[in-house]
Parts: sequence; C-alpha cells; structure tokens
Amino acid sequence: MRCLLVVLVVGAAGALGAQTPPLASYIYGQPVEHRLDWGLSSINTEELWDQFTVYSENDDATNPTIEKCNLMGASDPVTIIGKNMKTIKDRSIYAFQGLMYGEPPTGERRFKRTIKKEPYWVNDTIDATHLGEKCPQKSMIGGVPSGDEDCLNLNVYVPILPSELEDGRLLPVMFFIHGGAFISGDSSLYLPTKLLDHDVILVVIHYRLGNLGFFSLDNDNAPGNAGLWDQITALEWVQENIECFGGDKDRVTIFGESAGSASVNYMMILPDAEGLFHGVIGESGSALEHWAHDPDPIGSAIAIGDYNGCETEDLTELYVCMRDLDADILSMTMSHFVGEDRKNGQMGFRGAAPVTQGPAVSDSQRLLLYQPIDYLTSGNFSDVPLMIGTNKHEGSFVLTIMYTEFLKPNGKLNDSVYLKDDMMIDLLNCFGVHDYTNAVSEAIMDSFVGELDRGNFTECAPGYVDAAGVLFLKAGGWQTAKLHAKHGDSNTFHYSFDFESDDTMYRWLFMGLTGVPFRPGVTHADELLYIFSFPGVMEGHQITVMDRMTKMWTNFAIYGNPTPPEESGWKDLGIPEWLPVTATEHHFMLIQDECTVELEFPQRWHIALEEDGNLPWQPTRDEYDDLMYERDTYLTVMIVFVVAFAVAACGAVFLVFAGKKQKKKSSAPIELESK
Repeated sequence: MRCLLVVLVVGAAGALGAQTPPLASYIYGQPVEHRLDWGLSSINTEELWDQFTVYSENDDATNPTIEKCNLMGASDPVTIIGKNMKTIKDRSIYAFQGLMYGEPPTGERRFKRTIKKEPYWVNDTIDATHLGEKCPQKSMIGGVPSGDEDCLNLNVYVPILPSELEDGRLLPVMFFIHGGAFISGDSSLYLPTKLLDHDVILVVIHYRLGNLGFFSLDNDNAPGNAGLWDQITALEWVQENIECFGGDKDRVTIFGESAGSASVNYMMILPDAEGLFHGVIGESGSALEHWAHDPDPIGSAIAIGDYNGCETEDLTELYVCMRDLDADILSMTMSHFVGEDRKNGQMGFRGAAPVTQGPAVSDSQRLLLYQPIDYLTSGNFSDVPLMIGTNKHEGSFVLTIMYTEFLKPNGKLNDSVYLKDDMMIDLLNCFGVHDYTNAVSEAIMDSFVGELDRGNFTECAPGYVDAAGVLFLKAGGWQTAKLHAKHGDSNTFHYSFDFESDDTMYRWLFMGLTGVPFRPGVTHADELLYIFSFPGVMEGHQITVMDRMTKMWTNFAIYGNPTPPEESGWKDLGIPEWLPVTATEHHFMLIQDECTVELEFPQRWHIALEEDGNLPWQPTRDEYDDLMYERDTYLTVMIVFVVAFAVAACGAVFLVFAGKKQKKKSSAPIELESK
C-alpha cells in the first residue's frame, strides 16, 4: 500500500498513545510538557471522504432518500436525505449520517444513563448528508479539545436503497463500535467502502468517552458505564428504525476493535443488551482484559477530580464540581491524566473503563453487577455466534509505549540490574498482576526470554513483544473464546491475523518515531486496513487479503459462519473451512499470505522470539513441520532403500548359490550305463 503522510489513531491508541496536552490552561497546578504526540496529529479525513463521495456535475442531481419512515416512533413519516458514495470496487452505495439517537447528556444528565432522542426534525425532512459531532476528546490535530457533548449520533450506510430491494428482502446489519481505549475515536475514520462491496448494511456510532463516559462514584449521581448505556441505546435505535433503511433487525452483528471489541464483549454479557444483536465479532479486545475494567472506580474518580481542580474526597462535592466543568476541560485533563499514569509505568486506563456497580446504584442505572469473568464462567451471556481474535505482534504496540514513555525517560534501558530483576515485574504490574514473590515474573522470563542476556533490552525485546501481547490481548481473547464454546451452544470462531506487508498501522500511530530496537511486525489494529478504507492504495496480495477478510466478516454477519455451506465464494478465494472452537478441539484460523486452520493458539505465543529472537537457530512451528515432513520422507525413502537392498542382496545370494549348485551338478562325473 502506498502510504500517505497521515497518522491514524485506532484501537487503544487513544489511551496508550495520548500525550500530555500542550494547553496549560486546562491543567490545574500541573506543568505541561511538550512531547511527541502519538495521536492523530496529521490526518485529513475530508480528502478520504471526498475520494469515495460521488458529487453531481450539476445541482439537479438526486440525493438518495428514505421516504415515509416513521423514524423514532414519530406519528408522521419523515423523508431522510443522504448522499451518494462508491466502494473501493466502484459499487454505488448510500450514506445517511449524523442521525441522533440520544438526548444531549449535559447538566444533570452528565455521567448518567442515556435518554433516547425524541423526534427532533423541524419539518418532514432530515438532512443526513454530514457526519455528526464526535464526543469530547483531545483533538487529533494540534492537541486541543474537540467534539461536543451533543454527540450521540450514528451513521447508516446501505448498498441498496430500500425502494430497490426485492419485496420482503431485508439486509443483515453490521453495527460497529470504534476503539480508542474509551477516551478517543470517532466515526470519521471508518468508511464503508470495503464492507459494502457485499450485501450488508453498516452502522457506525459515537458514544461518550473518557470521564464523560465512564466517571463513576458508584452511586446515582455518577453510576458509571454511561458509554455502555450509549451503545445499548444505539442498538435499541437499530431495532426500532433499521427496517426503514432496508435492514433486518433480526440479523444484527455487533463488531468492534480494541476498546470497541471489549465493548461488544460487554454487550454479550450484559442482560440489558440481550436480544439486541445476533452475532459478535471482537477484534483485539475482550471484557476480560485488565485494562477493560476499572477495579477501583472511586479511587480513580478522586484522582481525576484532583487533576480537574476538584480536590475533595466528599463524593457529593466531587460530583457537583465535575458535573459543572466544561467538557473541553474534562477531555484535556483526561489526556493529561493518562500521560502521567503511563509515565509512572502504568497503561493509563484508570477512570476510563467500565466498572462493576454496587448496591448504592439504583436498578434503573445499574448495568454491570458482577465481574465480567463471572458472567462467562456461569454461562450467563447471550448465546449467539462469536468470532474473536488478535494480531500477531499485538505486544509491539504496548512495548513501544513502555519504551518511549517509561523505560527511556527513566534511564532503565541501560540498567542491567533493573532489566534482569524488575522489568518483567513492571510489565506484569501494568496488566494487574502483582507479583510480590517474583515467582510469576521468573516463570514468564524463563518462557519468553529463556537463556538470552536479560540485562540487554535489545536482545530480549522480541520476548517482551510476545509477553506484552499475551498479557495485553491474546490471553483474554482466547479465554473468552474457550469459555463461550464451553458454556454456550452457538459456534465460536477464533483467528490470528498474521499477514505482514510493507504497510502497518505502527508507522502511523508512532509518526516520527525512529530507532526502536525491535520489529513492529503485525501490530495492534493492522487488520483494520483490510476491513475499512484508510488513506493509501491496496496493492498486490493485499487485495487478496482484503477480499478474504471482507468475505469472512460479512459471511459471519449474513450466515453466522465465516465459511458457510450455503455459499461458496470463500472457496473461490482459497479460504479453507473455518472449524469452530469446541470444548475439546481448539481450532483457529491463521490468516497469513494463505489461510490455514490450526490447533491450539497458545503455541504461537512465542512467535516474535521464534522469528526475531537473538537465539541459536531454532525452527518456527511451520519450519518444524517442514522438517518433520522431510524427516519422515527421508525415513520412508531409507526404509524403501533398505528393503530394496535387502531383497536385492537376498536375490543375489540366491542366484550365487543357485549358480554354484548348477555348476556343481554340471561338473559331476557321468556314469556310463553298463551293458
């Protein structure tokens, strides 16, 4: 792919990559440093949207319309005006953007459960030709606040207008929740121009972020999980309105990446979301991850209050102070709080994640009653098909943050004693593993670093990439898949995205960063390149991978199976039948240059060390399989040779003895017959 000079924040980049905001006026009593900004510091999404928007040559051209729709239960029908777009393969598609689903969560509504939007149009027409406001966050450009609290809107993209569908035909719906570690992200980054080459409808939503979406005092003033309530309300909007757009409310697949993947996992376990969807796709994230759940919401709230000048431990006073602050201040101080947390060796997720709510929260506001693991182990979740997976080098993203924000600034890279004794302890601590005896860290070091020089960061870096990837995402996603298969009746599909090209999200997420002593590989969010349209051009084998990815993703939405027997298009793309995870057989789809079905995903948890580790040569699993095949072939040939040789030898011996016997017989004296 030919890259444009852009930087894209996706997945967990918002929190892991958020930097100290440069506007000191937004920080109370905190000096603000100017450091490299890992955020979207140089992106022009308008250019990308222009590329796929079809503009008329004259003002008389017709915009697509949805007519006679009783949107949001309105008594009188409304006409919705959208805009014309095209896909990457030049299919005509239609966009209806900025549709409101929730009332502005301001004033007394801040931090609380979403209130459904009442009909808001003035006449009988809605202009849905522009993206709606994103939710408050630090800007992708310039490090300033952006967004508005009146942000609860969504976009609907359709490949066929409902007036053109065959009688009674409705299309399956794919409902996307963006990533950004619950503090950043918006719908402008997710164009429909790859998925809609297939017959599905795409819905992309906004939801409250940061402390506006997840600030919790564990009471009715600030119950927590407001961002999750937004997602549920948007799903309810789909159930009530998607048929107007030709969508099938009984075939809704929710999917998301990173924090969005954790979100769809939460939807799967939350009773209030049950029945609102019929399939789940999780890309690099689950509700079981340490970063996806705040175990101490009140402690986080008090700490965040301090950063906002609300220095009190009285929860009522803290609520009033935070409620009355400008949203721009809250979004900027959230970014600063994340940066300081990372600087202290943490990952920056406190105060911006879902929480388990206690009895002080009333039933109408209470959403998550137990730990996420309790829902899965008890089988108390929506039993719908699940597809979940991660990328090959997820850990390179985390290790880069740790390298640039903690190890390097604190002089740890050349401290061999620290690297040997404490590096793994700190890495574990980032993910909630408190190893006071050093037993766990030693065991993990033995597994992921082995006999390498532990005092040499560069030499051990591939092992750290592996360990960080497992702790950050891989273990949680794999465990989610196994528990879903064990306690549910619906199919479970797991994947590992290992396709590596000359393009990666890494160079965009860390624009300007050089000299990192490890290979980024297939990093966090790389799979998004093949599902959504980002700046650049697909080339060569990337096109094949894009076709395979969009086929499997949309097949799952249509059939509940990425390689269904009902259609054969996946076979034409060289995709093997994707076998599900079961209680006894742990299959997964390995997506590389080719797709193969493998067993036991944890056997690839040392892949960076195997491929990049500074070790005496040892084969990768594929190389090992090839060596075993060569060995077996050699042994077979040798056995055949030995048998053939033995047979030949026996034959030779037989011939020799037979020859001697014949010679002896022929040389015997001839007895003359007596007369």
